[in-house]
Amino acid sequence: SNHSQDRNLRRIREQLASRMERGLQQIANELSSECSVSRPTGGYMCWVRAPQRFVASTAAPTLHKHEVGILPGPFFSAARSYENFFALNLSFPWAADSEAKISRIAAAIAGNA
Repeated sequence: SNHSQDRNLRRIREQLASRMERGLQQIANELSSECSVSRPTGGYMCWVRAPQRFVASTAAPTLHKHEVGILPGPFFSAARSYENFFALNLSFPWAADSEAKISRIAAAIAGNA
């Protein structure tokens, strides 16, 4: 029925929203104050602006080897700019391994990857 579908969709949206909040909190706790994060208006991706020295497209393959996925800013730019920006999907379920992923991103930004 439509009613149960609506209820199910609302439950899924609430679950994704709470994952997003948890992810943003984790990022705020882990990433240096040199970073800024913009929360998405729709969807579950956030944009992170790292310090200028961080090159997202260089860090991405290394992070990927550790099963940490970031989308480098130049991926979204015809001019290949925004090198120190990356997008991060925060819709995944939070567990110790996902928190470790944020820590690994923080280490890469700090230059200790």
